[in-house]
Amino acid sequence: SVIKLCKQIIERDFGDLSFMCFARITDLTDEVMDWMSKANFNKLNIGVESFSQAVLDEVGKRCEVDRIHVTLKALKKYGIRPFCNIILTTPKSTLDDVEVTLDGILQYMQDDFYMAGMAPAIRPSKGTEFFEMYWDFKSHIIPIEGTELFLRKDDYIYALDPLVREFQIRFIEGVDAAVDRYIEEQDIRHPNQATLSPMKFLYAKRLLAEIREEAANHLFLTVEVLYLLGIVAKILCVLAIGLT
Repeated sequence: SVIKLCKQIIERDFGDLSFMCFARITDLTDEVMDWMSKANFNKLNIGVESFSQAVLDEVGKRCEVDRIHVTLKALKKYGIRPFCNIILTTPKSTLDDVEVTLDGILQYMQDDFYMAGMAPAIRPSKGTEFFEMYWDFKSHIIPIEGTELFLRKDDYIYALDPLVREFQIRFIEGVDAAVDRYIEEQDIRHPNQATLSPMKFLYAKRLLAEIREEAANHLFLTVEVLYLLGIVAKILCVLAIGLT
């Protein structure tokens, strides 16, 4: 068990050597965290995933949102820094689900003690329930070097909600350019996870607000709709030229 391991580490006395590991929220009881702190564990990589209970249930997390908050606060008490892995969107996510997760992680990240990283959406790995249940994937084709063959790589699952789907598309297509602008504007010489992660979450928050405003003002047109309208316009131009 974890406690047994911690006791052995303490007995062997590794001096100032510190440890980090992966952990599940539901395994982190006060007793476990206490022993881990005594054994000089100072960082944990935790799959928080979301602060929306609906999303936690969807991904089969078997964990309550309240338990996440209690554990994250307790980790600070024991001096063990958590790195929180966040999934921004899932197939059944709503904008409300995305927003509650963004608000939750941004609240924690106001304190430098907490670290976080994000996956914009769920990757449809073969053999998983998500791969079997859904088919609408963002994919790209990879040529196999030295052959005339190709492989299809599935990047993520599109959300069922059209507004969340639009959020996915805009975020993934725009975040790299936003990061580059941020690095230049802030004159960041050594960009890393600590400096860029909060910016990515804030960028997601701004995109969310934009999409909400467009939907409220009935101005919402998805990237895909605009693309189709562009194709229709080109066809009409060709037909018009042919008739003249």
